[in-house]
Amino acid sequence: MPTDASALGPENGTYADVQRDDGAAISGQSRINANAKSPISGGIGDSQGGGFFPAELKFAGIDGIVLIGKSAKPVYLWIKDGEFELRDAAHLMGRRQGKWMRF
Repeated sequence: MPTDASALGPENGTYADVQRDDGAAISGQSRINANAKSPISGGIGDSQGGGFFPAELKFAGIDGIVLIGKSAKPVYLWIKDGEFELRDAAHLMGRRQGKWMRF
């Protein structure tokens, strides 16, 4: 990413990667790290998560995801059987997260 890239501009990227040992049969070994340029500080914004998603990503043979650019409308990344696609997320806008939400 260019050093003068705007945090909210199309040249900013979102980078997500899983640990090398993700999916190992060790408690707490399923982590994903996501980074992008922060619009607040101008530095690197960092977020981490766990659960089943990082291990499933690793089992699918994916070590990381890089998204660069800006969509004209809300989209989500769909991954299945080695296929990748940005899909329209209009139907998800305004919905709250919760266990009741099924796709």
